[in-house]
Amino acid sequence: MTARRGEPGLTFSDLLEEMIEHEKKRRLVEEIKRIQGTEDLVEISRRWLIVLFRRLTS
Repeated sequence: MTARRGEPGLTFSDLLEEMIEHEKKRRLVEEIKRIQGTEDLVEISRRWLIVLFRRLTS
């Protein structure tokens, strides 16, 4: 990525890449909150987060 949103030189490709990464993070947070809301006790391990992130980004 050559420039950040709002900076001169931002290409359409850069903007799309930035938007996709933002959406991936938003979905991850949304999924974690959903799971936490449905479970009495949720233990989030590093491995579980990696699996969840891969599922959401594939």
